[in-house]
Amino acid sequence: MSDVLVYAVESRAESVRTLLAAACGATGLGARIELYGTGSLYQRLGPRRGAPFPDIVVWFGAYAARAAAVDDLLQPFRPPWVPDGAVHDPDWKWTTLEYSTIGAVGSPALSGWPDLTAVPRLGLADPERSETGMAMLLAVLDRARQVEGDAESGWSWWQRRAQTGMLLAEDDAGALASVESGAASHALSLAAAAAPISGLAPLPHAIGLAAASRNADAARRVLEWLTSEAAGATLRLSGWQAATNGLGILLAGAPPLDIEWARQHYVAARRRWAQSGFGPTIQA
Repeated sequence: MSDVLVYAVESRAESVRTLLAAACGATGLGARIELYGTGSLYQRLGPRRGAPFPDIVVWFGAYAARAAAVDDLLQPFRPPWVPDGAVHDPDWKWTTLEYSTIGAVGSPALSGWPDLTAVPRLGLADPERSETGMAMLLAVLDRARQVEGDAESGWSWWQRRAQTGMLLAEDDAGALASVESGAASHALSLAAAAAPISGLAPLPHAIGLAAASRNADAARRVLEWLTSEAAGATLRLSGWQAATNGLGILLAGAPPLDIEWARQHYVAARRRWAQSGFGPTIQA
């Protein structure tokens, strides 16, 4: 039997490698991994598909996974057991593997949404250039839509944030570096070292079974383990330990991310951000 082929996003390479090694040890199956940027992964899975075809796909977030489900690039697979309240595709074409929290670094320490609005200069990954930045942009817009009744109030928040002080970096690491250099007082980040911001929902990272899988039976066995409580015990923010790792409190304190709404508005939100004038001017 050939190895299970896993496509994964480069930003999650370390955790995926560690998890797959444990899965292979637990199941006795082999697995290998190919890494891509988020956009490249989607193109490789769908429009520019070519051999070797993946069996399992590990995503950053769940927006691209939902798009892949709608485009029939993933096939249904319902794990035998999932944590209570785990986010998943309506047709079980993906489930949540683990979560990242949107947090802040800087001094003084922040904890809640009101604190975030008042910092003098905020660094973050630019949504026009970074999937991490897009996740944060959509989280704020979705929160505004659900809490305040209109996503436009989320855009107004970003406008005020830009006027107060905002530094846009190439990626999450650049946002953290802006605090270290003193260019920003605080940074909004998905890094483990960032203190979670209450009021912003944790970001679910999706995993699913590729529609074009050539080794589907073995892939299902690996997926069963990857979504199990045993696998969850090796992850920092698994839904299996939500009662003890702080995840449950954060999930209860914020409206859940509406993955389908974000998918439908993803392109328009990125375009509007690009046209907003928030980002840097690139000179030749």
